[in-house]
Amino acid sequence: MSYPGKTPFFQYAATDNDGNFNFVLPADDEYRDLIVQPDNIGAGYKVILGSAFSEQIPLTKLIIDTTAFIPPHILKWRLNSNISTIYELSNTGDVVKADSSHTVFKRFYGRPDFVLKMDDYVRLPLMEEIFFELVPRVRMKKLGSTYEITFLDPAGNKLYNDPPVLMVDGVIVKNASIIGDMNPDLVEQIDIVWGVYMVDEYMFHGIVNVITRTGDLSAVDLPANALRLSYRISEPVETFLSPDYSSDEKRQNRIPDFRNTLYWNPAITPDADGKIKIDFWSSDYATDYVINVQGISPGGEPVSIKKLLRIGKGGLH
Repeated sequence: MSYPGKTPFFQYAATDNDGNFNFVLPADDEYRDLIVQPDNIGAGYKVILGSAFSEQIPLTKLIIDTTAFIPPHILKWRLNSNISTIYELSNTGDVVKADSSHTVFKRFYGRPDFVLKMDDYVRLPLMEEIFFELVPRVRMKKLGSTYEITFLDPAGNKLYNDPPVLMVDGVIVKNASIIGDMNPDLVEQIDIVWGVYMVDEYMFHGIVNVITRTGDLSAVDLPANALRLSYRISEPVETFLSPDYSSDEKRQNRIPDFRNTLYWNPAITPDADGKIKIDFWSSDYATDYVINVQGISPGGEPVSIKKLLRIGKGGLH
């Protein structure tokens, strides 16, 4: 698996007896362009995306409701929501930007042994010329209509019996002609790792990573059995807005306030004494509200508490 980009990211996973595999993704709300492909593209393997919904849901009970009766509070909720829509009232604020300071990606192969920055040299018309003139100890040879790339030792002899791993924007390509046929004007940089490099049990007999100016793998067609998808772990969280009626002007406002939800906060932290204080204003809707508290104890146990809050014409009851 790879993320196409100017900073190459690579993971390798072996399948189990059922052909399943898994990768570890950063737990944030960033969209990532994921490319998953089998190592042996000529064996006819296909990458199939499994269902996002697990068939094994623990502690669930199916209840089939056959009644046509709709509780009165559901109709009231719908009316309140329609009124808020008419007056263009919303409890949704700006998106809370997740802290991504801990997610710092570096080149998975570290510092390359050699880096060729194309803008530092006179433009050459062919990739074959670039490798011959500017990239030491890497030979690109054209065989008919195809190309071959091999690594050489300092004496000019072939360094490995196996070919090096070839990449474009950090994504492995199995055909050297993909690099050989590229337009050099699209290339920004070429990273070379001469030594043997391993990721888990996957061995690289040298690495050639051609980084394009766009860095999005738009210059390469992926094989038919590769899977490419845009994915993120979690959806962004929006702030909850609650009106403030502390001033006389706001309290005398004639716009109705029929909120069904008075307060919502997914990240409440107790103080040093283990206490929490929250403030919110009730709506014009005199009814019962449910206080629903979900959390985790210091010992990692789930905590679930529900209380009833009754708001009448005279205030809290």
